[in-house]
Amino acid sequence: MKRIIMQSAAPVHTKVPVPGDKKTVDFAQLSSTGGVVNLYKAVQLATQQTQKGSSSGQ
Repeated sequence: MKRIIMQSAAPVHTKVPVPGDKKTVDFAQLSSTGGVVNLYKAVQLATQQTQKGSSSGQ
């Protein structure tokens, strides 16, 4: 599930303030995915994975 959520992230390239500091850095430096999670896309990816698993003869 974690892999699917991380795959759904949409890249964000903007300057944001560092928590507890006044300097700004690129959002990708603060985020493990370099973007913002897209929940709708994550659900779609999870559904696809579920359908692949059930059609493999389980």
